[in-house]
Amino acid sequence: MSCVLPFASGEHSLLAGTILRSEGNRLLVQCPSGTVRACRAASCLLQPETHDSVLLAVPDNGAAWVLAVLVRHGERAVLDLPAHSTLRADSMTLDGKRISCAAESLAMEAGHLSIKGGVLSFSGRLLLHQFQHVCTAARNVWEYCRRRESTCDERREQTRGLAQSSAGRMRITAETSWRVRTECADVQAREHMLLNAGHIKIG
Repeated sequence: MSCVLPFASGEHSLLAGTILRSEGNRLLVQCPSGTVRACRAASCLLQPETHDSVLLAVPDNGAAWVLAVLVRHGERAVLDLPAHSTLRADSMTLDGKRISCAAESLAMEAGHLSIKGGVLSFSGRLLLHQFQHVCTAARNVWEYCRRRESTCDERREQTRGLAQSSAGRMRITAETSWRVRTECADVQAREHMLLNAGHIKIG
């Protein structure tokens, strides 16, 4: 496929040019010797934009390839990778004031995963997490939800200090038995209290 418009081939096969128009991987480049219709090479991971200065390769077969972006015209940059790409390194760091990740599906797998931040925010329609063991260590935990449901085979909670619960209405239902054991119990009702059972034993 010939990618070159009226262009006088010189002694050099590497030229510097300016992007006039960008349509995906097909580029129109202005060179000192003419205007070239070129394609983005696989080595050019930075997507060229209009008015960018690029390095152009023109081999003897008449094709033209943009090898790299030399100077960006603007501050915006896009890394255009193939459909199936892998970033591999012994150590990798993403450093920025703001980093956004958008994907239809995101999978993270690691032997040890650590997420630290001043504020961590998770939002979505459904949050699913499955672990063999969960350990939460925090000075203060605050949760707000319109409705909360949980199901577990066995549940144990231990509070060293004060455990306090408040609700507009509270209902406790146990299928077999409900036991409360304490050294001192204080049960108060402002209006009335109803104890209804087949057998009641006090003392």
